[in-house]
Amino acid sequence: MRLLKQVYFESKKNDFEIMKTNSLSPNPHFHNQIELVYVINGQSVAFADQKKTAIKTGELFFAFPNQIHYYEKSIIGKYIVIIFSPEIIYGMEDMLYNNIPKSNILAEEKMQNFVNIISDILKAEGDFSHTIKVGLMNQLLANILPEFELKPRIKTN
Repeated sequence: MRLLKQVYFESKKNDFEIMKTNSLSPNPHFHNQIELVYVINGQSVAFADQKKTAIKTGELFFAFPNQIHYYEKSIIGKYIVIIFSPEIIYGMEDMLYNNIPKSNILAEEKMQNFVNIISDILKAEGDFSHTIKVGLMNQLLANILPEFELKPRIKTN
């Protein structure tokens, strides 16, 4: 008999968060924002809408808004977690809310061109750091979204 896990809705106040962490949340959750996890080193098993995928060093996991996601068997490592509102991505809100990716993983070989943007986001400081981070997120999403095959989200309660 398989036990179902409790799913939590996370209400986020900020339109943008970025953090480095050594582990990932094993609690199934969803939120209205996008969650990106870049694996600097380590590995985990990521779930998105019950679809299980191994993620490892150099890969990116991408959870769309309201997609139930969580992580299991995470090896202590280094992860960058970016959580942001689709509204900060110019002209893409409808696409991000109304679709989900067929696969939530971007492989290491496809990520090589984007690691510098993530690094620049982490480094942004000062009076205009939020504006810089939002601009870089727009650049990042404009470049990585074409790498994902999207399918329409099936609306459910």
